[in-house]
This record gives sequence, C-alpha cells and structure tokens, in this order.
Amino acid sequence: MKYVTFLLTLALIAGCKTAPVPEEITTVPQERLWGFTKTSDSHLVILAATLLGNDCAIRISIDEKPAADFFGAEVAHFGLTFGSHSLSARTSEGCSRQWTQEIRVSVKAGDGLIMRIDKAGLIRTEL
Repeated sequence: MKYVTFLLTLALIAGCKTAPVPEEITTVPQERLWGFTKTSDSHLVILAATLLGNDCAIRISIDEKPAADFFGAEVAHFGLTFGSHSLSARTSEGCSRQWTQEIRVSVKAGDGLIMRIDKAGLIRTEL
C-alpha cells in the first residue's frame, strides 16, 4: 500500500507541470475494471486528471484487452508482466472530441510506470 501511495503522490506532483490535478481523485469503481488488476512483475498507475465531460469515458486497453473505463479525476492500478505492452486509449461515443491513441511501453520486474490521461491523450509521466 505504501508503494501505491508513493506512486500516486509522484503522479500528482509530476502532473502539476502539465495540467491541474483535480482536488479529489477517486479510484475507478470495480464495475469498470476488467483486467490486469492483480499484482504482477511491474506496477502501472493510470490517472485521468482531466474532466472531459460527464458523458465522456476513456477506455484503456492493455495488449488489446479492455482494462478499465475512466471518467475525470479517477485513478486505477494495474499489474504488468515484464516485457513490451501495448496501451491504448479511446474516447467513448458520448465525447465531443473523438480520439484513439496507442503507445508501446516496456517494463522490467519491479518497475513502476505512471500514465496520465488528459485532452491530448495518454501521456507517460516520468518518475
């Protein structure tokens, strides 16, 4: 739990450089989490820091499998195995601005990776 709190704190601090961070961040509810939620070789934190509208969700997929739907001011934690992974983000049909993005990340055992969702897409935040 200390590790998760540390990563979230770093995400919030690093995020201040690019866009304001909402004052209250909640965890993505269990009913919108579909996979990669078990502890694994490395830890991925995704933070949706921007409010994109009440009817606008961002679907995050890992290796082409749905992982979670995010609304603004939400965070989720995922376990990744070591190696290369595809992360994709796609807006829901209710969003005023439609976009899809796919990036590749490589992780080693013990790595922590923080990704941030904002209006520009999925952005890697350096630790």
